[in-house]
Amino acid sequence: MSEKKCSEYIVDELKKNGIHTVFGVPGVNVLPLFDRIERDASMHMITTKTELACSYMADGYARVKDMGCFISTTGPGIASAVNGLISSYYDSIPVIALSAQVNISEYGKYGIQEMTGYGRTPDVLSMMKHITKDCHRILSADEVVPKLEQGIKISKSDRKGPVYFEIDEEILREDFKVNSQDITDSGKSNPDKTGATDSGTVMDEVENLLDQGERIVLIIGNGAKEADISDIEVVADKFGMGIVATYLAKGKIDNRKDNYLGVMGCYGNRIANSSIENADVILVVGATLNYLSTAGWTNGMENKKIIRVDLDEEELNRNYKAEIKVKMDAKKFFSLLSKRVSGREDKPFYSDDSALQDYDLEKDKDYSFSPYKAIQVINQYLDENSIVVADVGQNSYWAERYISVNGNNNFIVNGGNGSMGHGVAASVGVRCAQKETNPQGKVFCICGDGGFMMMGNELSTASKNDIDVIWILFNNGSLGTQEAWCKGHEYVVDCSCSGVDFVKYANSQGVDGYKVDSVEELENALSLAVTSGRSTLIDVRLSKEIIPKSYYGAKTVEAKR
Repeated sequence: MSEKKCSEYIVDELKKNGIHTVFGVPGVNVLPLFDRIERDASMHMITTKTELACSYMADGYARVKDMGCFISTTGPGIASAVNGLISSYYDSIPVIALSAQVNISEYGKYGIQEMTGYGRTPDVLSMMKHITKDCHRILSADEVVPKLEQGIKISKSDRKGPVYFEIDEEILREDFKVNSQDITDSGKSNPDKTGATDSGTVMDEVENLLDQGERIVLIIGNGAKEADISDIEVVADKFGMGIVATYLAKGKIDNRKDNYLGVMGCYGNRIANSSIENADVILVVGATLNYLSTAGWTNGMENKKIIRVDLDEEELNRNYKAEIKVKMDAKKFFSLLSKRVSGREDKPFYSDDSALQDYDLEKDKDYSFSPYKAIQVINQYLDENSIVVADVGQNSYWAERYISVNGNNNFIVNGGNGSMGHGVAASVGVRCAQKETNPQGKVFCICGDGGFMMMGNELSTASKNDIDVIWILFNNGSLGTQEAWCKGHEYVVDCSCSGVDFVKYANSQGVDGYKVDSVEELENALSLAVTSGRSTLIDVRLSKEIIPKSYYGAKTVEAKR
């Protein structure tokens, strides 16, 4: 047993969990934590422009390093960060959110920025109970060690997710000493514990049903991202499966492999959707089968023999009836199944070869410059050290469909909550995490002009901290998804974006900027960006008339113009 100051213990606990970069906005109540991090040579404190941005950056960092952390003061600080926690909760991303609270002697007296739930003050803890896996208001130094260690354990176990701690101001301000010791039992059971359905019986059933299939598709979701890729490939090869990803799992598989069919759903790839329509057996691992992934549940899966694998029992019964349900984490499932079939000969993989040309390509030849043509240029600059972060909007639809990554979980999108601006800020956190293990890597953020304006002030955060991100802005002068929807339904809504000079905007924040109107200009700008080692914004000027087709069942839909 040893004694440490409260702030010292917290920072040591972060380092123990692989966190060496923390994001936040200073506030009086949390300054002792900032101070402790700043004084630690092995830590890096990134001060952001908004609390929402720091929560997005911690989310991006965690998607690369397995856990992230942000610090925000009480009141409007933590309230501003709420959407970032929702994004992490939706996508099962482990993030530690640290905040403070007014001194306990001020509860109910309307202390400065009080959010205790007393009187008319907002009850932040009640909010957090619904958007985190675990949350605590720590009122004494004795609670710091057990509650923090318990919360981190919960955050990283089973279905991962964010946790929230607010610490009484006096504990941090006075720097109380705490007894630091190993906690062997968190004292709290997690509601989604992995079940024991890995018996020989259930795996026999899985193997037998897969043997009966002639047209088998493997759908991998976000829950499969920690599975061993070699095990996934063995299973797919032995049963002749074409591999389809949800948009959150696109980066798991090498997109250039023959049996990778692409992303499924509303804005997925034609061959992926067509293969699902015509499959007879579908193995679904770690996927929620939500609206976007299933094109509004119109892709014909209800008529298939489905094997559903998930560590969360609730997901096994959601949206589609499964012939076989396996309550197990994806890594264990693929490991068990690959060992069972490793001695077999490979079968030719199944795909619907009649759907090789994607939805958009017939008309793309009419344009000298288009999102598709821009992405073909971007793909030339991606290698095994590259991570692509897609922001939310039409730009992400193009990216999901046509970006080609090599399968190291190196395609990142905030899929569940769909927060515009997330990618713009999260890419800074992604690069911070990447630099800790691979300084030579590159992070490319594909964003739209609408989403960029929601988080664009964080370019100065990147510049100030020498964080080199390449933002590629698909600029069509509008909120493209919403404008297309309005035109298609004859709504009268202004979805235009302001005519910002993005190059000047970037330059004003210490970031290089280029405006491009052609394939040749984009090639030149990217060549300069990847060799400069500096943060760069590339303003890609595109026509708003080019709209990604959406898929619903066997049909594609194009908004009226």
